[in-house]
Amino acid sequence: MITTFLAILLSAPLTDGDQPDQTGRVIDLIADYQVNHDKVFKKGFAFFGKGVEVRESGNSTYVTDRMYLCVYEGPRRRLDASGTATANNTGRYIERWLQFLEYDDKKLFRPSMRSDKTEDASTDKWVKEEEEKKSLHFLAVPQPLKNLLITYGGLTIWSPPNAPCGTEYLLSNKVEMIEGKNTKDRNIEASFKHFEPNLPTVTTIQFGKNDNYLPIDVLHKVKIKGQWIAFSLAEINWEHRSGYSLPAAVVYTQFGLNKGASKVQIDVVFDWKLGEQVTRQLNHRLDDWREPFKELFDADWQDSKPFVASPK
Repeated sequence: MITTFLAILLSAPLTDGDQPDQTGRVIDLIADYQVNHDKVFKKGFAFFGKGVEVRESGNSTYVTDRMYLCVYEGPRRRLDASGTATANNTGRYIERWLQFLEYDDKKLFRPSMRSDKTEDASTDKWVKEEEEKKSLHFLAVPQPLKNLLITYGGLTIWSPPNAPCGTEYLLSNKVEMIEGKNTKDRNIEASFKHFEPNLPTVTTIQFGKNDNYLPIDVLHKVKIKGQWIAFSLAEINWEHRSGYSLPAAVVYTQFGLNKGASKVQIDVVFDWKLGEQVTRQLNHRLDDWREPFKELFDADWQDSKPFVASPK
């Protein structure tokens, strides 16, 4: 699918059926996307994502199981948890989790599943150390609604709850829509030029007819040494539920721009819960902040074990 999509975008000439200008319609579709985003966030939500990350570097391929839990009760209450599962030398799978909890005036971070490792993330000292450790970079909980329209960095860089979802950026004076058209599949395709003098960038979005014209492909290209090169691609399948549209599965791909650079692909399936199913469930006093949501999602993640001090 990726190869075919890139071939169409990067090399296929336009035909007469592709010509009708759809720039005005594209602006309406971006506004519709923002409305759906705001409805989901106003409702309150949680999602549990499971997937596989494949990293190709040189002649080596690395595969990691990935798990993501995000709970959003409101702007001041949110949990982000990111886990990986790898096999040790005995063949037993070991999970490693990072968790960030915002609970009213508290901001707490756990670099492991052990409750004794809770750090106060609201202090100036923690923030300064975070700039060096980049712990939240490795937290990397994808926000499939918030970050689809921006860049691949939206997957790998943790973002605060009130960060914009990308629609404002696409309609700002930082970019210019250079094309809006129909495709042969009766989708609508739009391209945006970013005003980045050091790294010319174009984003091409396909809005799918069969998905209420929501984004189904988001491709970012950069210009290096006079040539346009694919940088990242998001492919989205949508679930439509009682007036809400939710990303049910996303394939994120980051292509290596230079010789020897890694190619990374993450394929994630999301299970969503909305409204009363998830609100008023977060509890900063729990030994494991994920605990209220394990049964809700019928998840099989490893539980945190109570910390036992070593004998003196």
